[in-house]
Amino acid sequence: MTARQITIGLLWHSMNSGNLGVGALSIAHIDLLREAARTLGAEPKFVVLCWNDPGDPYSMDTDIEIVPLRLRDFIRPAGLWAHARRCDIVFDIGAGDSFADLYGAARISKMLLAQNIVLLAGKELVLGPQTIGPFHRRWVKRLALNLLRRSRLVTVRDAQSASCAREIGFEGELTEATDVALRLPCIQSGSIGQRTEQLKVGINVSGLLFNGGYTRQNMFGLRSDYAQVMRRVVGYFHDRGDCEVHLISHVRSERLLVEDDRTAAAKLAVEYPRCILAPDFDGPIDAKAYISGMDFFTGARMHACIAAAESLAPGIAAFL
Repeated sequence: MTARQITIGLLWHSMNSGNLGVGALSIAHIDLLREAARTLGAEPKFVVLCWNDPGDPYSMDTDIEIVPLRLRDFIRPAGLWAHARRCDIVFDIGAGDSFADLYGAARISKMLLAQNIVLLAGKELVLGPQTIGPFHRRWVKRLALNLLRRSRLVTVRDAQSASCAREIGFEGELTEATDVALRLPCIQSGSIGQRTEQLKVGINVSGLLFNGGYTRQNMFGLRSDYAQVMRRVVGYFHDRGDCEVHLISHVRSERLLVEDDRTAAAKLAVEYPRCILAPDFDGPIDAKAYISGMDFFTGARMHACIAAAESLAPGIAAFL
């Protein structure tokens, strides 16, 4: 008996983002949905509706089609609307934490516009496990609530997001799950060399926090100077004498250097020359493999910390 075909749209996922956290969510979510579809006797095809990122795909699986979006695709009949029409159902994961106005009005406006285009195309929209909120602007709260009410299913990845959804007035069914990146495979890597008596300390520095956010003026209201805190952390391990310090980047953005971890890490490597700059990774699985080789890990990027937790690298401390 031939399995029936099902086309699953994946909105705000990415298979080639320089943000390896978004990549981790996408790979893991596809694995989960693939398993669920086959359990139900269906053979899935995935249409990844993502922002136009320049990197090479992490995966070349034949059941994954990548559709890069530009702003013009939000208004062209042959753009997002037409691609959504090809799908049987659309799952939106909000790039993890972008269903909020924390990053400014422009980003949440694009999120809401894309979600509403899917609904206008007559397709059911499922909000996969993600962060919801915070919402500070009144108009965003109203539009977000409307979107939640019109979604087929709302899923969050933490209790705080569930509370935020309730606070803006959502009374429908809401499922509290976990971050799907916990499902990301971990392949042990030999890329960090042989074991030595020195402790391998992995440190992930967020370029976005290091630069004060997109405004470069402490956009997120941190009480401490993040760049100086990281200098103290890196300097502590650098000067101990018994540590091999690896500066590990989890977000690369050559087009928007303000959020590029590698640029921030490179600055610290000049100041602390015994540090090792980790290589650019081919994808989130490679990053997780590298992190798994650390004896201790601390970082700001959420999915770098999740990679450490899942690969049992001890001593995790997230700064955001």
